[in-house]
Amino acid sequence: MPRGNGFDLLERFPIRKFDVIFVTAYSRYQDKARAYEAFGYIHKPIDIDEFQQLVQKLKAHREANPNLQYKLKM
Repeated sequence: MPRGNGFDLLERFPIRKFDVIFVTAYSRYQDKARAYEAFGYIHKPIDIDEFQQLVQKLKAHREANPNLQYKLKM
């Protein structure tokens, strides 16, 4: 990302109505992703089966919680 990273982008949404899945090669950001209430975290190289399972879990989560919002706690 040319002007920051995924965390910088999320900070622009103090209240968000969408879920986030981080895809990265760096495991050191996993705890920070949890603090930002990321739905999931996938390491590169991506395992397509793992990704598909996570997307299915996200779909079910959203169907069960259609109006869910996240508030930035940072």
